[in-house]
Amino acid sequence: MPRHFSFTVFCFVQIVTDFETAYYIIRDEYPLHRWLHTYLGASIVAGVCVPVGRPLCQLALRVWNRWRNAPFKRYFPSTTHISVTSAIMGAFIGIYSHVFLDSIMHADVEPFNPFGTQNPLYRIISLVTLHALCIVLGVLGIVYVSAHSQK
Repeated sequence: MPRHFSFTVFCFVQIVTDFETAYYIIRDEYPLHRWLHTYLGASIVAGVCVPVGRPLCQLALRVWNRWRNAPFKRYFPSTTHISVTSAIMGAFIGIYSHVFLDSIMHADVEPFNPFGTQNPLYRIISLVTLHALCIVLGVLGIVYVSAHSQK
């Protein structure tokens, strides 16, 4: 999977995106989800996170590999190289899924801004259903990774 998708870049883009929300939480300013939580802003963030996040994530992976007893180490690949393709896939899947899920969860997300302020995804399904789907998909992902790491 690392040839086609970088989990570390996926995580990196999530953190970068939520710095916006954290900033507005600290300042106690509403709305909390602004420009980075639009598809246009997200596209730009992903484009920046590929060249910035790729070397940072490769460094993090080198540190991870040196850590002898790192938790869950056997489930993750030991490669420190992240191809440009896998960085692009990780960044764009990460950022678009982030905006999509936050659009369902948060009333202040305007995913299509500046082209429109409507959010047709808001509460398209209940939060309980959304969280249950995320848990089920997460468990399936863990099972998949565990099964393929044993080979």
